[in-house]
Amino acid sequence: MEAIHAVENYYYLTATMSQNNLDNYKFSVDNRSIDSESISVDIMLRQKFHFEQTPLAIIEWDTDLRVIRWNPAAERIFGYSEAEAFEKSAFDLIIPESAKMLVEEIWANLISKKGGTRSTNQNIRKDGKLILCDWYNTPLVDEKGNVIGISSLVDDITEKEKSLKIQKALYHISELVHSITDINQLYKEIHRIVSGLMKADNFYIALYDEITQMISFPYFVDEIDSPPGPCKMGRGLTEFVLLSGNDMLIDAELDLKLRKKGVTDLVGPPTEIWLGVNLRMNNKPIGVIVVQDYRDKSTYGEEEKQLLTYVSEQIASAIIKKMDEDELKKYSDELKALNASKDKFYSIVAHDLRSPFHGLLGLTQILTNDFESLTDSETKAFIDEIHDTTTNIYKLIENLLDWSRLQSGTFPFEPKKINIAKLIKEAELLFKLNASMKRVKISNKISKSELNVNADEDMMRSLFQNLISNAIKFTKDGGTVEIAYKNVENNKLEFSVRDDGIGISKEDLSRLFDIDGNFSTLGTNREKGTGIGLLLCKEIVEKNGGKIRVESVLGKGSIFSFILNQ
Repeated sequence: MEAIHAVENYYYLTATMSQNNLDNYKFSVDNRSIDSESISVDIMLRQKFHFEQTPLAIIEWDTDLRVIRWNPAAERIFGYSEAEAFEKSAFDLIIPESAKMLVEEIWANLISKKGGTRSTNQNIRKDGKLILCDWYNTPLVDEKGNVIGISSLVDDITEKEKSLKIQKALYHISELVHSITDINQLYKEIHRIVSGLMKADNFYIALYDEITQMISFPYFVDEIDSPPGPCKMGRGLTEFVLLSGNDMLIDAELDLKLRKKGVTDLVGPPTEIWLGVNLRMNNKPIGVIVVQDYRDKSTYGEEEKQLLTYVSEQIASAIIKKMDEDELKKYSDELKALNASKDKFYSIVAHDLRSPFHGLLGLTQILTNDFESLTDSETKAFIDEIHDTTTNIYKLIENLLDWSRLQSGTFPFEPKKINIAKLIKEAELLFKLNASMKRVKISNKISKSELNVNADEDMMRSLFQNLISNAIKFTKDGGTVEIAYKNVENNKLEFSVRDDGIGISKEDLSRLFDIDGNFSTLGTNREKGTGIGLLLCKEIVEKNGGKIRVESVLGKGSIFSFILNQ
């Protein structure tokens, strides 16, 4: 509104000065008669004061768009003194190439007396900086009605526009937390908003975990470099900004100096200009937001640094809120899954323990009531059945206890270097009798007496016992169970337990390690399973940093394999 009032005031004064009948005009002020000469001088003084003191640039042009008047505000806004600007074309002074066609069109309309104009144009200062200006233009007309020039009032609205952009950006970022459910979408929207403030073709967000001292890159868009994985704190520019706590504008020259001093290392391709701003929450660093340009040093300066700093706090707040929401949802989902697992656990206990106990009660009742009438062979058969049933119950209880301790976090986890070859040999000997009763051969391909892995010894013992026991159970009489290993990348060993038994159908494979599947089948000699052994194996392998997988062909056998660290 101030700019509009200033424009109206100036145009009034100009119009007043152009009147030719001032000599004959008489005004009555305070009942005194003042002649036209005094009025003319007064108006001239007022116009001069306005010309020199107004915050708006006042520029008058001749019909060739050359400067004929240039006030102090024009000098302040555009950087040229009146002497430098005088008789210079607007296209040589303040009109960037991108605005040339628009200005020519506006000028043509003014010269043809199609009325005044108001427009918002991008202009260029003497120092090369682009600014945004509101222009108010009107033709200057002589006594005969001919256009003799153009009068312009100019308001530099760069800072106002910047403030408006920042306010809109802050509002949009705060709204994202409520409107977006996916945190990855949040990162994309932040990138879009920053792109509205400055060039952001190469943009990434790095997050810092103070406890683990790890840096991750959840969002990374770059025309040259590929997204890096999570890593420990190093000596890149990102870490430099984090450790210093200062927002940094680093050009190629400064980057080279920092590397020569040993302060930083080159990470990724070199860049002409790099801008990194800290993301903080409660004065603690949570990461860095970065834009960079590989070719043009002028892309970012102090102004872009200020802009990114203005919005960084709101960005950090949005990220933390969304991360907290996701974490809360994750905990909620985990709690639901835990409750479901607990219910399933009780179901397994109730079903798998009740059934064998019913059998035991029946067998012991027969022995108690009919012992004297039973033959020796019948008594022996009942006793063998009782032994098999109690053995299976014991194994079930053992697995259930181990699994429940893993779920509750009370299972002692002490990874260390252990001789896995010795442990596997012990498991082989433990099941040697079971295997021989079915004429199943256990082929242990691990010939090394010293083969070490980094894992929890008790867990490994339970793992191999379950897998070997399962393999024997599902192998037909005269079959083979093979235990083997091979070296894989990065000092890792892949172990496998293979059988040539009945195999597993594709449908059953999908629910093999799922507690909701309650997968349990009878062995080739109708041996009963515990229903939770493979689930325990999965938990143990994952606890030790691996992942168990199974390959199987129905009627031909199965291979269970997993990787352990040496």
